[in-house]
Amino acid sequence: MTRVNGIVITDQQEVKVVVLSQDEHLAGVWQIYANNSFNRMASLPPTASPNGMAHDGRGNLYIADDLLGCIWRVVPGASKAEVWSTNALLARNTTPGTTPYGADGIKVFHEIVYVSNPSQSIIVRIPIQPQGRPGIPKIQFQGSAFANSDDFAFDIRGNLYIANILDQTIIRVDPTGHVFQLLDQSNGFNNPTAVAFGGAGKDRFNLYITNGAFNPQYPEGSLQRKTLGMPGYSIP
Repeated sequence: MTRVNGIVITDQQEVKVVVLSQDEHLAGVWQIYANNSFNRMASLPPTASPNGMAHDGRGNLYIADDLLGCIWRVVPGASKAEVWSTNALLARNTTPGTTPYGADGIKVFHEIVYVSNPSQSIIVRIPIQPQGRPGIPKIQFQGSAFANSDDFAFDIRGNLYIANILDQTIIRVDPTGHVFQLLDQSNGFNNPTAVAFGGAGKDRFNLYITNGAFNPQYPEGSLQRKTLGMPGYSIP
């Protein structure tokens, strides 16, 4: 099985995607250029299960691994990813009936890496130390509202917007942990998997939502847009 999962678009309009594959020649982070050419920047082991990907202001890439329960990092110029953080808070909960994915969505906000772990119903925070090493992972939010959390995005005030893939909702979580249901299935969702703010000007107020369409009765994926009163956060 080979598929493209996380995507990062930098302020320099560089497009980078992470590929999950059991083929050692395909697994890793790839850069896509404006002329539609591409090359693999850094390899991942074929045993990895990369999901979300994010970047910081120094060009480092962070990749959530939903099966191995770790965070990979690719530093500028590196030819392979390295394990940056591994912790029980990133691991899968193997209890029957729980979501089978550990570290899933990932974003960097003010030098802190945030990770969703739907199988444990938590959002984890990992500070980036001055030397680039990970701090101690801690639970930022927890509860049933995060049981199906997939990818997410921040606005400039630190509010979190999370795609809940099975609940068919988008929730907003303020910095104190208050959860507000922003959008629900009446908005036409079909397994929302990821959210992202627009990148410049008025588009920063637009929240874009991808629908994975995993239900075979409704097989068509889609992209939706919701205009908000707060712009998205961008890496300085």
